[in-house]
Order: sequence, then C-alpha cells, then structure tokens
Amino acid sequence: MYYLLYPVLLQGQSMYAVNYTFKDGLPSDEVYWIKEGSDGLLWVGCDKGLVSYDGVSFKKYKAPKARNKSITGIFEDSKGTIWCHNFAGQIYYIKQGELHLFEAFEAWEKAAKGNVIASLVLENDILRIESAFNIWLYDIATERLQKLGDKYFLLNNGNKIFLNGITAPYSEINEIKTPYYCPGCFFIPKSSRTRGHEPRMGFTKSQTLELLYVYNYFGRGWQSKKGRINEKGIKVPFIFLIQKDTLQALFFPPEIAVYGTNFIVNKVKIIDKNTLYLSTSEGLFIWNMKNNKVQHFFKGKVLSDSFFDSEGNLWLSSLGKGLFFVPRLALRVQDKLTKNKVIYQIETDQHGNVLMGYDDGSIIYWDPSENKVLLEKAFPIRKRIKNIIYNEKEDNYWITTEKKTHLFDPLKLEILPKRKLGPAICDMAFDNLGNVAAAMGHGANILANSDKIKLPESWKEKSSWESYQRQFKGGSSGYVVLVPGGNRTYSILFQSVPEYTIWVGTVSKLLYYSKGVPIEVKDKKGAKIIATCLEPMNDSTFWVGTLEDGLYCIQNRAVIKHIRIQRGISYNEIQELKINKNILWAVSTSGIIRYDLTTDSLTIWDNGNGLPSWNVFDIAFIGDKIYAATKEGLVSMPMDLEMNVAKPVMKMTQIMVNDSIYPIQSTYQLKSDENTLKIQFRGISFRSQNNFRYEYRLLGVEENWNNVSSASNIVNYPDLSPGNYTFQAVFVKADGSRSEPLNIAFLISAPFYAEWWFIILSTVFVILIISWFYKRQINKIKAQNEEKLERSRLERDIRISELKALKAQLNPHFMFNALNSIQDYIIQNERELASDYLGMFSDLMRLYLNHSQEGQLSLKEEINSLKLYLELEAIRMDGDFSYSIQMDGKIDAYEMEIPTMLVQPYVENAIKHGLFRKKGAKQIEIYFEQPDPSFILAIIRDNGIGRAAAEKHKKHQFNRHKSFATAANNSRLELLNYGRNSSIKAEIVDLEEFGIAKGTEVRISIPIKRESN
Repeated sequence: MYYLLYPVLLQGQSMYAVNYTFKDGLPSDEVYWIKEGSDGLLWVGCDKGLVSYDGVSFKKYKAPKARNKSITGIFEDSKGTIWCHNFAGQIYYIKQGELHLFEAFEAWEKAAKGNVIASLVLENDILRIESAFNIWLYDIATERLQKLGDKYFLLNNGNKIFLNGITAPYSEINEIKTPYYCPGCFFIPKSSRTRGHEPRMGFTKSQTLELLYVYNYFGRGWQSKKGRINEKGIKVPFIFLIQKDTLQALFFPPEIAVYGTNFIVNKVKIIDKNTLYLSTSEGLFIWNMKNNKVQHFFKGKVLSDSFFDSEGNLWLSSLGKGLFFVPRLALRVQDKLTKNKVIYQIETDQHGNVLMGYDDGSIIYWDPSENKVLLEKAFPIRKRIKNIIYNEKEDNYWITTEKKTHLFDPLKLEILPKRKLGPAICDMAFDNLGNVAAAMGHGANILANSDKIKLPESWKEKSSWESYQRQFKGGSSGYVVLVPGGNRTYSILFQSVPEYTIWVGTVSKLLYYSKGVPIEVKDKKGAKIIATCLEPMNDSTFWVGTLEDGLYCIQNRAVIKHIRIQRGISYNEIQELKINKNILWAVSTSGIIRYDLTTDSLTIWDNGNGLPSWNVFDIAFIGDKIYAATKEGLVSMPMDLEMNVAKPVMKMTQIMVNDSIYPIQSTYQLKSDENTLKIQFRGISFRSQNNFRYEYRLLGVEENWNNVSSASNIVNYPDLSPGNYTFQAVFVKADGSRSEPLNIAFLISAPFYAEWWFIILSTVFVILIISWFYKRQINKIKAQNEEKLERSRLERDIRISELKALKAQLNPHFMFNALNSIQDYIIQNERELASDYLGMFSDLMRLYLNHSQEGQLSLKEEINSLKLYLELEAIRMDGDFSYSIQMDGKIDAYEMEIPTMLVQPYVENAIKHGLFRKKGAKQIEIYFEQPDPSFILAIIRDNGIGRAAAEKHKKHQFNRHKSFATAANNSRLELLNYGRNSSIKAEIVDLEEFGIAKGTEVRISIPIKRESN
C-alpha cells in the first residue's frame, strides 16, 4: 500500500485522436500529404506511394515507371481526377481506379532540360509545374504546355504574387515588377559567389485571409531590413499577411516563439479569420490571432499536413507516426491520469474535485480546475475498485473493494475502513434517519451509519419486525436484512414520498418495502423489471436502468414511462444512471444516452459519433463538462456537444456487365445476353470508425433488403432474365441514420425472338404456313378422297357388273335344269304337268328378272322365291321330295334385307348333289334364326348322300360338265363382303351317324340390314 498526499501538477490535456499506422494497414508511417476527394475518399501521399482510405481499409496504387515511390502534392481537378507527383518529379493521375503516368511529362522533362519538379499546384484546372528556376503551366482541357518565369501564387482578386524577389516577393503589372513592402522579410543577399534568394515559402488563402508562410530558416546569413536573424531584439516572423502592396509580419506568441529558428512550419490551414492550424515540427498549434492564445497538441510529433473533412473530422499527417484522426475537437483526454491503467469508477463532490477508482485497486483524488492530483492510494488487494459513492449529507466517499468498504474524507484526505459493511457492494443509499442501505452480491441490508438503526414506527407494527429485532446483537446497532443472502441485488434507493420506502433491484425483480413489507412492481404489461441502477429525480419520482430493457420512470410506486432504444439490445443494457441539470444520462454497454427531461428528446453518444470507446464505465459532471471513464482514459466533453446530423453519402464505384467495366450512369439499357451484373458501391463515414453496414436489394428479383457489413460492398447478380430492374443501396450508421438510397436502373432487353414485334410476325407467319399447309393438305386429301371415291365408284360398278354377271350365270344354270325337266314331261307326254310346271317356271323367271336389278331384297321376298323354286323341284322329282321353310318369330321378314339370291344357290346345290341321287325319301329343311341382334342365320339341311359320295359320282360321270354353283357362290361372297365391316360367312357341315353320311348342312351368317321405308 502506498499514499501520495502532496499535490502533483499534471501536464495539460490531449486531444482525443485515433492513430492509424502501419499496423492498421497504412503502407507507411511517413506521410507527406493528405486530401479529401470529392468522392469522399481520403488520399494519402507517403513514402510508399499513393494511398486511399474509405473508412474501412487502405488501398495502395502502383505507379508505373516510377523513379521514386514517395508521393506528395495531391490535387483534384474539376472532373474529380486526382493528380500528384513523386520526389523524382514524375506526375501521375488516377483514372478508372489506377495510377497513370502523365502523358505530357516526357515533353515537359525534355523542355525543362532535366530540371526536377520542386512542387506541383493545381488551380482552375491549370497544372502549375514548378522547378528550381522556372514555372510551367499545363492546361488540362487544351493540353497546352507553357513556360513562365518566377514561381507565383494566385490571389483572390486574380493578381499574382511572385517569389524570387530576393528582398521580398513582388507583383507584376504591365511587365513592371514591384516588390511588396515587407520590413520583416528575411533574405540572403547576393554576393560574389552566390545569387541572392529568399526563404522557401508556402501559400494559403481563404475568402478573408491570404497568407505566405516560411517553411524554415535553416542555414545562416538570413537578414531583414531591420537586421540579421540572430541579432538581439530581432523578431523572426514565419507568417505574413498579404494586404494590398504590403506583407505584414505575424509574430508567434511566446509558446511558439520559444522554439526560435529551429522550427519548421510544414502547413498552415486557415480555419476562420482569427484561427490558424499550424502543422509543425513540434506538433499541432491552434493559434487564435485575435487574443494571441495558443493550444498545443500532439507534442513531439512532426506533423506534415492537416485538414477538416466533410464530416467535421480533423485529419493530421505526420512524419514517422502515421495519420491522426480527431473526430471531436471538443473531446479531451486526461491521459496522464491513467498511466497504463483503466478508470472504472468516477465520482465528484461539492468541492469540484473527482475521486477515481482503477482496475488495479488504486484511487486518485483529482482537482480538475488546477489539474492536480491531491491524493493517490493503492489498496493491498490489486483488484479493481467495485464502487465509489459520495454521501453529500456527510461530505464523504464510500469506497468498496474486493474485501472491504472504506470511508474517504475529502477535506482531511483520510481513509478509514468501515467494518460494518462487507465486500462486493453494488450500490448504496443514505436516508434522512441516518441509515445506510447496501445492495450486495449476497442480499441487501439496512445498517446504521453511526448510531443504532432508526426505522419508522410503521415498520415496527408488522410481525416481520420481530425477525428484524432478533438479528440485533445485544445493544449493538446490528443490521436489518431486506433481501436474504442467497439473492444477488444490483441497486437500492430511499424515498420519503408518499412514505418511508426502500426500493431494491434484484436479479429477478424490482421491490419496494412499505412498512417493512416487500411488494413487487412490474411494468404496464405485467413484465418483470430487472433494475441494475436507480437514480432519484425527486422525492416521489425516480428512474430505473435495466439489465436489457432500457429505462423506466416510476412515480408514486407506479411505472409512468418506458423508454426502449431501437438500436439493439446493447443500448438497452444500462450500467449507470445520473441526472444533471434536468438531463438524464444513462451509460449503456454501447455508449452514453442523453435524455432531456424537459423536451423529452433523446440522443446517443457512441463510437459512431466520435466517443473514444464503446466501453464507458462511469460518468461524472464538473461545471458544463461531462467526464467519462473509458478504456482510452478519462475523457471530457461539453454537455451540450452537438451530434453529427449529416447523413452519410453513398456512391457507386463500379458497374461490371459480363465482366466488362461500364461507365457509371443512372440507367443502363442492356442486350439480352448482357445479364450478369457485378455492382460495387461505397459509403464513407470516417466518424463511424467502420461501425456501419450496408443494405441493398435488386427490385425485380427481391423486395427485402439484404444486410451486410461495411466490408461487403460488392454484389453479384448472374444470369438475369429480361426485364426491368432497379438496384438500391443505402449506408446505415450505427446510430440508425441512413443515406439517401442509391438507385441504378437496368433494362435487360428480351432476345429478338421474344420481342412483341417478332412474336406477332412469327405468329402471323406460322398461321400463314399452317393455313397454307392445312389448305394444301385439305386439297390433297380432297383429291385423294375424290380419287378414292372415283376408284370406289369404278370398283362398285365393276362389282355390280360382276354380280349381275354371276346372277346372269346363275339364272341360266337353273333355267337349264328346269327346261330339262319340262323336256322330260313333254317326251313322256305329260302335257298337263308340263303346262303347270311351265307356268310356275315363268312366274319364277319373272321374280328373278325383277330381283336381278336389285342388290338387296327383303327376307320375305327371298323366302317367296325359294318356295316357288322348291315347288318346281318337288314336281321335277316326282313326289319323293319334301321341303320345309321355318323362320324365328323374332325376325321381321318384311324389314330385314339380304343380298339378292343369296340362299337359293346353296339350296340348288343341296338338291343337285345331295338329294338327286339319293334313293328313297328326299328332304330339305331351311331355317332362319336370329341368335344375335346383329345378324341372322340361314340353315340349309338335307338328308342327301353327302359330299363325299357326291364327289365320287362326279368322278365316274362320263360326260360331266363343270359344276358352277359352288365356285360362283364363293366368288359372289367375296364381292359382297368387299367394303363391309361385318362379312357374310358360309359354313358347310357334313352330317354323319356312326360314320355313315346322313346329309349336309350349310350355315349362312348374314349381317342385318333393315329395309328402309
């Protein structure tokens, strides 16, 4: 343990800055020039080349044909092209993301006869190329190179101020050179050995100021009109104000003048008419010329350049230390108070001093007004201070460590242990009765601060008071247990309205004790409140910080307001609450929440708004400043610090279609095969410190936004279908602010065969082709049908002729047999029989003649002709022949039609070949049946000698003629069946009994065709 009891004066505050070095991706820590481009990029010239930074990563550009890698003199023309040069005098420019050597450089180098570029200036799209002795102008638009004389700078009124005037810069009007009046200007006069010259100077201007400044006065022999540089009483100015024909020397205040001539001014930036920022060999000086006050920052750093970007951030470049990024000028860091340790607890008192607790178990009592450490103490256990609570009533601090609780008297600077309280105290509260309430990791208790515990009489009326009394040991003050030791508590608070009340926040609920009885309070939806901290607003109202549910306001024991931050759960994880000047300050795990209780407005201070760290552990207030304990140290800032309200800007950086780079434009009309897109975009917010994200979508493909990190700024859409698409992207900062959507339209044309005109033409063409083909086929089919009809007609005529011929052959065959019978009757002189037979024969012939013209006749007509024919045969066979014709009752003989003379030839065959040679009774039976509705069956059965015996008789006939009827019947069936779906079939069956022929049966199947009326 050690004490430091005497005051120690600390060094001044430092400006909070982020240092980018080689470790962060910067190619080199030796930086000569920095500039913000119109595209938002930070351009850096260093000894490794040209570098750009987009707030996420550094990109180095390769310089072709480089004779030296170091880049300086970075400028931008009106078209957004970046120009620069290296120390070898080569000029480069950026085109399509690559560094190109200036095409006219070789011509300039030849004209300059080997002189090396000393500096490069770009103004009004005119490159001013300066060598040691001459100056050249190159018009970017006309590509014209022109040689001039001395080096000059262009003034706001259009006039030029020339250097190399030896005793002072000069102006030139109508070729008349007039030196500026400058008694404070130093120069080296011409001698017999050397030419005279003036110091190397720079130039800067604003709308109200125009300044020349001297980089340095190294070397000897400098003199002015008032004397030599080292003479006593001679002031050496570095900056001159240009006023008409006079250069007014501006002398540094003592804080800068102390460096004398061993001082280098690398850059001067005009902030306003009274303020200059000087980037020097001794750091950054902010010089208020009106009151001649100076602020000195970045001591010991050699700064080469500085500027403010569009967000208001200050950038500084250094030689050997990389880049410094200052997001908030108003932020100050008391880095001397940290000494490689972290402040976790900070509390102020009525004396305006601050007590801080550290991670190593030490404390520092600090006077911020004098910047003095009044007390420094390290406790034996080197673990962080758990809590520091200031008791305003007794003007003392309660300090809780890992093992003990201590009291600190700020007036006596004394520290005493407080034995009544144990370790691990999370919160404490003091009531008006002299009691102390402690929320601990093992419950919550009420203790007496100095005397015995004093509680209101209303608490003693409850039965619970007896249990409280049992915990008092003898006459000691003892303690009262509110929450038993097995329950962890976070916070505790006393209230006197509407009555004496103690509030306790535990790991599972928020309780208040009224008359000694605990009652739980929930929010308006009935949800539990896990209170990590409680901050009183007045006697009846207080605010609650929760574990992960934001803020609650409780008044008269009821929730009246709930504030939940919409940025994510980490912003609703409240670690500390404090009220100052009607402002509620809440420390979350992601930053500081500022809630104005009067205007009901809320702002967030976090890393994205320039706060040094997400990890803020505690806050305190001194005057109009808020102090924050962070990992980066103790940071102070004005309580009315304005947040950056500027919206981030999104820009398209590259469009690739089918792996080809296209110029950036708002609308693209693409061919059908140009359908693979690669889109690269960029949003820049240096203050966000890479803590932002992108949202993008391609309307026409997706409606929902895609969320990606700051590093994912390239998207691909392969093989898109024809149609209209709109790509949208937005930049979303950590505070939720969004850029305006970036909109790029793509129209991918359909292939020509999918265009409406092509579809219409194709449809018409196809219709015409189909119509032509259809018509051609119809004509072809029509011709074929006509040919078929003609062929069918001819075939039908042929068949009809053949049938008629067969009929004609059948009739003569029967006539031949009948006439033979008549002849026999006449020879036998049976005239009457011959006459009757001849009459019947003539009737039959008349029927045949009538039927011969018809292809079909009714079944009834067929049966009538059969009867007449069988009567003639019966007469011819002289009485031993009998016949019968029977018909199924289901058959309608009048409507049923069959081919003419279909059955008669089979009957004639049966008589001629089966019955004619049979001895004895001869019989023939004819049946017409209808076994199926689709056909009728004609059965002709005889009891003749059979087919086998008949065939033998044919063979033994001496003068046999050819039997015609059977062959004719078969041919006729073929002709009749031609073209029919159902054929007429004839089947001949031999009738036998024990192998002996008993006759023949013919079965004719005739498809039905009814006679039409």
